[in-house]
Amino acid sequence: MDDDTRATVEKMMYDQRQRELGLPTSDDQRKNQVLKKYVQFHLQILQLVMSYNVSIPYNTINSRRQLNLALVFCVLCYMYILVKDAYLFLLYLI
Repeated sequence: MDDDTRATVEKMMYDQRQRELGLPTSDDQRKNQVLKKYVQFHLQILQLVMSYNVSIPYNTINSRRQLNLALVFCVLCYMYILVKDAYLFLLYLI
């Protein structure tokens, strides 16, 4: 057998054993790894956005309000991107 055929047969045998034991197959394991990386990446970005803190004197209320609105806008834009990406990612998993 050539290398590609051998690798395919070994993968099929491994997947069959995993199914018999009720464990995730190699494709399921790969999808779970991608999902973990995806979630971890987006959580890091969200934490970065939420922890963003700029020191502005209290007497500049207008600037503070503008900053808060800008941060809210950034979070809302990021949430939109997150939902859109999650939808595309779920389509990939199916």
